[in-house]
Parts: sequence; C-alpha cells; structure tokens
Amino acid sequence: MSVVNTCMTLTAIIACLWSNSWSASAADWPQWRGPNLDGISTEANWSHDWPASGPEVAWRAEVGIGYSSFAVVGERVYTLGHTNGEETVFCFDAGSGDVVWSHSYPAQLVDNLHDGGPGATPTVHEGRVYTCGKDGRVFCFTAEEGDVQWEANLQQIAGVELPEWGFTSSALIHEDEVIFEAGRVVSLAQSNGEARWRGEPYRPGYGTPTPLSVDGEDYFTSLNNDGLVVVSAENGALQAFHPWETDFATTSTSPIVVDNQIFISTGYNRGCSLLGFTGQRLLVAYENKELNNHFNQSILIDGCLYGIHGNSHTPSQCTLRCVDWATGEVKWAERGFGCGSVTAAGERLIILTDRGLLSVAEMNPEAYQELARAEVLPNPESVCWTVPVIANGRIYCRNSHGNVVCVNVANP
Repeated sequence: MSVVNTCMTLTAIIACLWSNSWSASAADWPQWRGPNLDGISTEANWSHDWPASGPEVAWRAEVGIGYSSFAVVGERVYTLGHTNGEETVFCFDAGSGDVVWSHSYPAQLVDNLHDGGPGATPTVHEGRVYTCGKDGRVFCFTAEEGDVQWEANLQQIAGVELPEWGFTSSALIHEDEVIFEAGRVVSLAQSNGEARWRGEPYRPGYGTPTPLSVDGEDYFTSLNNDGLVVVSAENGALQAFHPWETDFATTSTSPIVVDNQIFISTGYNRGCSLLGFTGQRLLVAYENKELNNHFNQSILIDGCLYGIHGNSHTPSQCTLRCVDWATGEVKWAERGFGCGSVTAAGERLIILTDRGLLSVAEMNPEAYQELARAEVLPNPESVCWTVPVIANGRIYCRNSHGNVVCVNVANP
C-alpha cells in the first residue's frame, strides 16, 4: 500500500471514528415530543457555555404564521407555516437553513384570539413525512424530495366541522397506522391514508394521542374538551372515559403516560390529575390546581414534572414549576418565563420564554438554578408558544409570526 493510500485510509478511519462518536451523542427528533414521546432528547454532548451575546446563530428563516414545532432527522428539518391564504410544509437543510423542498396549499388562518396558522408538528417515519394542517388536511410526503404520496381530510374522516381553533393534532405512528385526535381518535392507513377506524365523538381537543400498554394490550389515550378517553388500538372502541371539562374549550395538551398511569393538565385554573388505567376503568390518584399547562405539557424526569403553570393572557403570573409526579405537590416555582415552554436534554432544562429568551437550567428538584440565558427571537409583536427542539448539536426555535432561528450548541 502506498504512503498516500495509507494516509487516506487513516484519514477515513479517523473521520469514521469521529462520526460514530458524534452519532452516539447526537439525536434526531422525528416527531412531536421527540423520539420517546416524552419531550426529552437523548442528546447529551452539547454546551450551554455561551458568550454574553448568546449562542452562535447558524441560520434564520421565515416560514409564515403558526405554532408548528420541528421534526429533525439527520440533516433535514421540517415545519409548517401560513402565508397569504396558504399553508406551506418546509424541509430545510439543518446546517445551512436552505430550503430543500416545500409544498403549499390553500388553507384557512383560523386566527381566533391568536395569530392562527398550523399548530401540528410534522412526523418523520421510515422515509416519509406526515403533516396535519389547520383545516384538517393530512399529507404524506417522501422525506427527501417532498413528493406527495397521499392526502386525507380529517373533517371528512371524523365527520366533524372545523373546530373553533382548527386541527392541531400531530401524527402518531403506530405499526402501519397514523393516529390523530380529531374530536374522535381516528386511524388512517400509512400506505394510502384511508380510514381504518374512528372512535366515539366528543368536542375536539387540540393535543395528540399518546400510546399506552396494559397487560399486553395496546391503547391510545387522548384529552378532548369533554374528557380523557382510552380507546383500543385495534379498533378504536372506547375502553374508559374520565370527564374533564375546561373553561373556553381550549384543551390543547397531550396525556403523559408511564406504565398504566396517565397525567393530564390544562389551563384556566382547571389544574391537573394523575389517573391509573386498569384496562377497564380510570381511577383518580389525585387532582389539584398546582399545575395548569395551557399550551405545552410538562416533562417528567426522575419522578418530577417540570412545566409552565398559568395562562397566556396573564403571562406575568405564569411560573415554571417542579411538581412531584406521585403526589402533585409543588417543589418550587420560578417567574420570568411567561406562557413559554420547556424541554430537556443532557440532564438540563431548555426553556423558551413567550418573548423569545432561551434559558438553560439545572435538572434540579430542589430549586431553580439557571445556567445560561440569551435572547434568540427578539420580536415584541409576536409570541413564542412553540416548544424548542434540540437535535444534532442545534436548538431550533420559532415565534408565531414564523421567525425561525437555529443556534449551534454542539461542544467544540
């Protein structure tokens, strides 16, 4: 072997080792609430050691009005926005912010007491992207090229009119099905979008169903504006129901599931509850008003829930809270985030305030301990109600006007 070939081989080996090392610490975020549907990234090797000016901005983009979060797989980033009577599904290059592909179609803004626009997050699964628009138009695209594989309509499938706040359920993939909350929990075939089954009708909720398994049986649980439902994953048959009515019918969170326990929380002083599912009934462990999640649900880590307590119309009264999962008792509360959102990675909390400040804090059940803070989306006319996403050394944030920022947080 020549010296040149030997050097090339060593270079390739080093590059491969570096790539494998990075892959082991980096993580995709393929759907709403991440790879494990818990709002927590498995990524650990990232830095909050920012200069006074904040983390390095990799790129910025404009996607239009909306609250859709991000799905990130490899070097592709997906989200939605609304501009001039059309919704657009975007696929960006994660490194440069260049648009790889986009797809636009007519859609209503549905700006009832907020900016409007799409609120569901794309789901990426086995080379396809599944999206849900404000009118309930569901698309399946090829992830690389953006070619439409099929289209469906939740209004027709669920037999419901356009909800007051539009459709905002993200797609949940289960085996060969795509599951949505649409007033009913509905199942579509991954292959062609045809309806498989639909559950009982209720006033639509604005969250996404969560899977659970009890005694070897699979179910979906979803929180609508009448209550919490548990349906069979086989045919959508109702297994259990727990009433949970809220003021203004604005329920927009998804249930958090651990084994056979289900946690729910909604705004306007309705509070939260922990319930156990027996396979036939829902039993209340506790119910209180210590944690009111308006838009974004909490995350659960080591027996503690971390989430924003309060409502968007009184942001100065909102607090980031740490609440004991088992008892519902508040461990600590911290103001200054408005009606923002929280995620986690590498034993740290990542919080985006409703005014565009990105904060990092310790995963500490005893007290709030901030590690870093920087303004990343300075736009006083817009709000940040969309949860940030960390994936592959970058954090993605957006506001309701569609200003997107990607910041580098990879360790050198």
